[in-house]
Amino acid sequence: MSIVVVGGGVAGVSVITELLRHTQETPHSIILISPSQTLKLASESEANSSANTNAASLLKEITIYDLTPDEFRSRFPKVELVRGSVTETDPSSHTVQVTLNDSLTDSSASRTIAYKQICFAVGAVPSPGPLPNPSWLSTSNSNSFVHTIRDAESVQNLKSLTEDTHIKKIVVVGNGAIAMEIVHALTTARASRDSEQRTNHVQNVDWVVRDRFLGHTLLDATAAAFILPSLTDRMRKLEDEFERNDNNSDSISNSNSNSNSNDDIEEEEVPRKKQRTGDNGNGNDNPPSRLKPVGAALGPYWFDKFRNATASPSSASPSSALENPFTNARCACHSCKPGFFCFPSAGFDPEMFSQEEKKGGGNLRVVYEAKIVAFREKGVAKFSLAAGLTETERGDAEKRMEGLRGAVNRSQILLSDDEVVDCDALIVACGVDSGYVIDSVLGEEGGRFFRRGRHGTLKVDKQMRCVGAGGDCFAAGDCCDLSDFEKENELFHQMQLWSQAKIEGSYTAHCMLGMDEELQSDFCFEMFAHQTTFLDKKVVLLGLFNGQKMGGKMNEFVMTEEGLAKEVSEGGGKVGGLVEPSCEVDMARNPPISSDKPAKSIVSTKKIGDGDVKILTRVKQEKEYVKCIVSGGRVVGAMLVGGAVDLADTMEQIMMSRINVDALDFDLLDDNIEIDEYFD
Repeated sequence: MSIVVVGGGVAGVSVITELLRHTQETPHSIILISPSQTLKLASESEANSSANTNAASLLKEITIYDLTPDEFRSRFPKVELVRGSVTETDPSSHTVQVTLNDSLTDSSASRTIAYKQICFAVGAVPSPGPLPNPSWLSTSNSNSFVHTIRDAESVQNLKSLTEDTHIKKIVVVGNGAIAMEIVHALTTARASRDSEQRTNHVQNVDWVVRDRFLGHTLLDATAAAFILPSLTDRMRKLEDEFERNDNNSDSISNSNSNSNSNDDIEEEEVPRKKQRTGDNGNGNDNPPSRLKPVGAALGPYWFDKFRNATASPSSASPSSALENPFTNARCACHSCKPGFFCFPSAGFDPEMFSQEEKKGGGNLRVVYEAKIVAFREKGVAKFSLAAGLTETERGDAEKRMEGLRGAVNRSQILLSDDEVVDCDALIVACGVDSGYVIDSVLGEEGGRFFRRGRHGTLKVDKQMRCVGAGGDCFAAGDCCDLSDFEKENELFHQMQLWSQAKIEGSYTAHCMLGMDEELQSDFCFEMFAHQTTFLDKKVVLLGLFNGQKMGGKMNEFVMTEEGLAKEVSEGGGKVGGLVEPSCEVDMARNPPISSDKPAKSIVSTKKIGDGDVKILTRVKQEKEYVKCIVSGGRVVGAMLVGGAVDLADTMEQIMMSRINVDALDFDLLDDNIEIDEYFD
């Protein structure tokens, strides 16, 4: 019998990699079962490796490589790859039923595979969010009104949306990392077309979020206010750059026509920015054929792939993506409705926003503290209520819908503030759901053996064994519940991220081989650590960076509206933002170091609850943002944005060492003090 791994995403392939690494002398028969046309190989390196002196650092930079089945077989010749879907699991007989979908076999063929050990790393599917019927959520039907972004196939559908001249209004619902990148992709894709396409094809985007700020999954209000204004600047720079290119092209064209030359001029293709996702390690970009339908979720930096696919080679600027976009104020539009946060493109007029016929426009509007309560597709007379509504919300929506009967020539969405939005496409980016995938893999009979955790995930113990299914069934990645690790480790919490999928896969392989204690590989669950990039701004998140596991007072603090990303007078005073408006906050005096280096940093502290918890923040406008959460004198969480990521190694050591920092107070974040040398 064999060791079987189900799932070809980051977690599943990480299990395979570690199994092979430690079984060279005593080889096992290893089988990977995956329905995907693309498998995900994760490679990691320590963040800031040139400066990182902490050998045990938890921060890793992950690069995702896309492998076709043939490439996977070539790279892992000792592993049998079975292209198919598990439809039934029987722990009592140690077998799984697989429906094969390999092109070399009959699509209706099936196979029974016996296992000695099995690991489920099946990931998750997009959550239906407000949709009353999950079947409405389509990742493959390009004609569907509702869309999602999860894998390479759905990125192709997003590309089709941006090129469809019949689609003039797109609504995006969701407030996580994927939603942010989708909006970024939509707004910049329009600018990335050539001049004629931009003139004749204008798309407006409405972004509906239920929170008071954007990106609440991984950011706080200050970080959001610090990062997101780059959209405005990026869009303007793209427009200006392309306009210059168009003018240059016109000049060249006129010059050529005046010379009466009949020679064809061969345009030199502009080199594209190298992408980390799918890079083969030799600096070569993946060919377009890699953007084919796949089942595994997208890796980090998927937007680079989308941007390269949508940019016009003759007009794209190789430098525009590399310029620093963080120069504009938070919002350039002062006449929009309160509660909105808009990023106007050049020539934006709030009163003309609804006129989608307007030439040269294409605008983004963000609707805060709202959610979809009902919607109807084009040609349908009756609205459908959204899922997850309270009784009051249902009643209010039904009353509002009474006056909206009759077929319409565009799809419509009813928001909780009673606004009706006409649109041509709805993109749902409301997280992921593991329960559906697990149900389909276990089957009705097999499901009786497994204990389920949060959101339908598989409950696992400290050795990643599935609780209730005996000692031979394991799970890793998005489909498992790590609540046992959260209870034992104060600074750890589970999030469905690539960094965690990688370490879970590696650790699970060690557990399957009985090597976890020998390798002490559970160290990676001591503290949450993740680094990523939002709109080209580096972000490092450590521990309880948004006060996770710390109760309601902290949640209220994180969820406030604006943040401290603004100039504040030296020595303190009244500020708005993360603290309540007009609330007095202690401020550290930060005198100028010299005439040519004025102090623009703002350091503040705010006590939460009974005073045992306080938050230190430092903002250097347009450059960096630091937040430290201190509880009982120890730093238990940190968020570092922009240039502040250089503090990541120091903060990690402070947190892991449980150093008491009460005596330092403001000095912990004073940028006139070399805090890393202080602790060395």
